[in-house]
Amino acid sequence: MNSTASTAIDWKGLDQGVEFTWNPNLLERTTKLIAKHATGDGFHYTVPNHPFYDEVEQMFPEHTWRASKLDENGDLIEFRPLFRRSNTWKKLGLVEVPSTGIMKITSLGADFLLSKISIAEVITNACASHEEAGVRPFEVLANAFLEMPEETFSISDIGNGISKNYNFEEHNLKEVLNACRSSEGAVSSTQRRRIRSIMDLLVGIKGIAGDANSGWEINDTAILLEIAQISEDFDLASLFAKSTNESQKTSTALSPTTKKIGMFEHQTGVGLKPFKSQVGKVTDHQARVELLEKASKTHEVAVDAVASILKSYGIVPHEDPDSYDLFGEHEEAGHLFEMKSWTPRNIKEQIRKAVSQLYEYRWRGRDIFPEHVELYIVLDRNPSLNLEDWIIEYITEDRGIHLAWVEGQDLMLSDGSLFELT
Repeated sequence: MNSTASTAIDWKGLDQGVEFTWNPNLLERTTKLIAKHATGDGFHYTVPNHPFYDEVEQMFPEHTWRASKLDENGDLIEFRPLFRRSNTWKKLGLVEVPSTGIMKITSLGADFLLSKISIAEVITNACASHEEAGVRPFEVLANAFLEMPEETFSISDIGNGISKNYNFEEHNLKEVLNACRSSEGAVSSTQRRRIRSIMDLLVGIKGIAGDANSGWEINDTAILLEIAQISEDFDLASLFAKSTNESQKTSTALSPTTKKIGMFEHQTGVGLKPFKSQVGKVTDHQARVELLEKASKTHEVAVDAVASILKSYGIVPHEDPDSYDLFGEHEEAGHLFEMKSWTPRNIKEQIRKAVSQLYEYRWRGRDIFPEHVELYIVLDRNPSLNLEDWIIEYITEDRGIHLAWVEGQDLMLSDGSLFELT
């Protein structure tokens, strides 16, 4: 299989049945409902009056879950459950159909019910492994977003360009888009629908944001890195070699809103400047991964939330795109923050990285930081169901690092209290 290159086919995507069944919220609730009725020998979904249908129709009345064909006397000729047309739950591996008309929860489905894996991660895994004609469309798309992280892609970009001519090993996305945008090729109505369905899946798992009218852009690079199957031993630098070479020709002078202090560049003034991706300026693999992570919207939201909290104490927050996320000084003590977005699969790795990064940044800044610096790992959401107690205790008690997460405009600490400075 050569998944690095697109082929001149129209991608179909995962949804070849009923589009609405791929909605993550619907999948969560209906999987739990299927499990409720799958006791014993399983859920008999071909039974017309099965209580499952009454309950699911109350949950989602806007969708058709069953239909019946009757004769002239009103007697049932044929029962047509939705599962006959499309079984998204089976495609995702959440259920199995051991015999006609019966569904049972799989081990993967059980892991979801036990909160060991989320529906978003189940869909992410399905996207990463989905293959058509020797190509993995979602992998190709994820690499396209990562190669040009500040770009917005349209249906035409995908249908006439990325799906036909993009090869991420040749990092030819810029040429593909230029050729596509200078032509007048139309995307068929069928292919437009399929592309929308593909992109809706990526929006649903929060990997990207946008719609068919405004186009799509990166939302969470951690999710796209998983779909792109970029691991620690992948040469990420080669993926961006061309953009790196081009960026080296441009000036990298400091903007007037920054000042050099020791080895760090600090933002001046009371407001933080929005993070600007610098992926094209870095060749080191790990540095690229970290910069891609900083470019994600979930990361930016966490940074903004913590910055607002620091400002509420009269603290001027500083950021350094080349190292730490945020630093503030209060009552002769420093507060150093490292933000991480996460998935159930990578949360331990993300925390390990955050621990080592915080120690490194504190040591590198020893000449400019106060003598005492508190360290914080800030996650984009509550990790409690995905972290064993010993990990939290190790971070907070053994390592002396605060573990926190963003909840709205608040910062919650792992001991259940709100972040406060006294």
